[in-house]
Amino acid sequence: MSDNRLATLVFVLLLTGACAASGVKAEESGADARTDAQIQSSFMALFAGSQSDVAQPRPADVSDVEWRVLTGVSADDADPEARLALLLDNLRFRKALEAFRATETAELGEQLLDALPQRVEQGAMPADRAQRLQMQILSVLEADPPLRRQRAQEEARRIGVGFDIRKVNS
Repeated sequence: MSDNRLATLVFVLLLTGACAASGVKAEESGADARTDAQIQSSFMALFAGSQSDVAQPRPADVSDVEWRVLTGVSADDADPEARLALLLDNLRFRKALEAFRATETAELGEQLLDALPQRVEQGAMPADRAQRLQMQILSVLEADPPLRRQRAQEEARRIGVGFDIRKVNS
């Protein structure tokens, strides 16, 4: 596949993703009416770092890459500023939804960790299995390895397992 066709394909995929994120079908956005040359030109301008016709500063909550994609996708629209505003609103909504889901996951993880000591105490789950589950849950909840180790020790004590995780220098 030539570089031009690959660039066109990537741009169409980005455009389709942006349209899907905004709830607009690619056909309704005019994506299918664009020629390969127009798509290629838009793609190259997008990733070459050139400014689009949309003269707005990048919002602080939007990464540089996200901003270039949004402005690049909206630049060819009949009303680029309105299209950019719509895409920006959809991006912010998606980010908020992802944050909510992450919070929801964290809350569920905490609930599961809280339930494990009682399950072990009642004999519904062996302590070694509960400890493995604790580690799985903590690997999702805590990204920082030292904090994860500390929390794992605390959670292990709650189910009656004593252990100490230490870094061994080789």
